[in-house]
Amino acid sequence: MATRLSIPELRQASAVAAIALLAMLLVGCKPAEQDRPVMLFAAASTAELVADLVAKFEQASGIRVQCNVASSSTLARQIENGAACDLFISANPQWLDYLAKRGCLADDSWQVLFSNALVIIVSSDSAVSIDIESGFPIGEAVAGRWALGDPDHVPAGIYAREALIHMGWWDQLKDRIVPCMDVRSALAMVETGQANAGIVYATDAAMSSKVRVVGTLRADSHTPIRYGLGRCRHASAQSNELRSFLIGPQAIEVYRGHGFAVLDGGFRHPPPEGLGEPSTASPGAGRTSRGAS
Repeated sequence: MATRLSIPELRQASAVAAIALLAMLLVGCKPAEQDRPVMLFAAASTAELVADLVAKFEQASGIRVQCNVASSSTLARQIENGAACDLFISANPQWLDYLAKRGCLADDSWQVLFSNALVIIVSSDSAVSIDIESGFPIGEAVAGRWALGDPDHVPAGIYAREALIHMGWWDQLKDRIVPCMDVRSALAMVETGQANAGIVYATDAAMSSKVRVVGTLRADSHTPIRYGLGRCRHASAQSNELRSFLIGPQAIEVYRGHGFAVLDGGFRHPPPEGLGEPSTASPGAGRTSRGAS
């Protein structure tokens, strides 16, 4: 004959079962957290740099790292939509602010790490030469298509459009621009002859023997190029070790070794006046006030 429990006894039994289940879940979660690799999202232009950094960190710490490399805008959208990410290296601080405003980053967690420069490239066998001077007939000097990161959302393309507007070259080239999904795609188009010229980061051009740099765009012709490191809101405890490594002295030497300019003591980058959302404007938008000067 089954034993019937009173209501107080049923409540007590239910509470004990709930506590036991919670304990089992907590015990089960702990090793999963430890076994999960740290997820690092990184801008396409940092691919080789990140591979080098991760190899050194994994060897020193024993912590596994999994990387997702793409355009900063693509990665930011993935994070916004719930992708599992612990740390994010963006080629444009605007995308870090975009995520911070939407509650996707831990408070005050992102820092500027290093900078880069923009260069104009042509095929290594091209005889083209240009002068980086306002008024230079760039449209006549370089015929055919120009490859850029998509100026509506890819950081390298946003910076490039700003520079072209500033130099007074945008109107000559805008109908010949091929918008690419990221800066590495723009580099590949020039390497393979699908575009006659392109604008990429100096570090990208330096890694290719198939292109030649014909000019470096002046730093004052575009928003300063800053790469930032952000920690996502639900980042794992282990990711703090990687974050500490990425802002430490060993990583700084790796940045320099890959051609990036290291800023003195990485810092939290408060958004400058009017920074606003990442650019999604139509072609022709950008630093128009400077372009008009």
